[in-house]
Amino acid sequence: MDDRTQEKIDQAAKRFAEVLRNDIVWIANPDKGLLSSYQKDLGYSPTLASFLTIAQDVLIKLVEGLTERIFSKICLGNIRTDFENVRNDLQGFSDTIKVGTGFALSFNNTSLKQQIEDDFKALQSDTSSWNGSKLSPSDKYVLEEYPIFSVKPAEEREEPQEQGEKLYTVFVGSTYEDMKDIREAVLQRLNSSKEYMPIGMENFMASYSRQLEYIRERLKNTDIYVLILGGRYGTLIPKDDKTRPDEEDKSYTQKEYEMAMKDPDIRVLAFVCNDPDNLPSERRYKTDVEHERLNQFVEKVENRIIVRPWNPGDSPEMIAGDVFQSLTQEDKSTLRGWVRGASHSSAK
Repeated sequence: MDDRTQEKIDQAAKRFAEVLRNDIVWIANPDKGLLSSYQKDLGYSPTLASFLTIAQDVLIKLVEGLTERIFSKICLGNIRTDFENVRNDLQGFSDTIKVGTGFALSFNNTSLKQQIEDDFKALQSDTSSWNGSKLSPSDKYVLEEYPIFSVKPAEEREEPQEQGEKLYTVFVGSTYEDMKDIREAVLQRLNSSKEYMPIGMENFMASYSRQLEYIRERLKNTDIYVLILGGRYGTLIPKDDKTRPDEEDKSYTQKEYEMAMKDPDIRVLAFVCNDPDNLPSERRYKTDVEHERLNQFVEKVENRIIVRPWNPGDSPEMIAGDVFQSLTQEDKSTLRGWVRGASHSSAK
């Protein structure tokens, strides 16, 4: 690569190394052996080698946590959050350099990547039923001893589409506190299927900083956006979350819906409570202002797409079943999707 490209990649690597250090508070200095391999074996600059080594070190420690520690719910919840952070930061780095240089981050070992992703998916589903990582000793050895990342021209990192089941990424959007049990039921139902890879905000709720950035990045890889609306409007976007003044009175839920609607590659489905006034108090709006904002949001959704109603008396499992049934009835021939075993979204 030329000097200008290298400079841009180094700038991105330095920036995301700082982001990663902020997200993962227990990061130590880069492992000298891995750092040397990234520099000498792959010929990477010190800045890029340091970032990739730090990211790999984090994955090593997380895998160790999944295979060696007592599986307490709190411990697994922390590991799950850290997994989400490192995945987001690596994806952000890759997207940044792809736009600026035409290069992208690649995972050199697809089977190891898939195994790590399978572990993360299992953690997202239900930490209480976690019974250990499926990573083999050889997978762990590769993770600990060899560089697993590389930076290549984006066109070079594309791999032949492998035979296998096509998966579709589903972003589940809703308000959070009042919909936890409904979200959990929907995510578990999607995780039980081999056809869908659900994305949720469960691992990002501890801090609202960078939340819009997270949403934007996740929507880039989304095939279907599922909006579930009840009796709450949701948390308003604060002024410091990279928003414009005219968006400060919008909720994160409305903003993510609007972003999904603007993307021609995303299919949008909406499930709206048909009688929010009769929802339990913990699921209802708290003020007249919130009620008005919710009504305006619902009206906007109903004017743009077909809405599927749900009743205040419906159980979370019933709502999850309706969501799943609607997904199975969708024509997916125009969706991107991806094939298990492939490292990139595949074209239809």
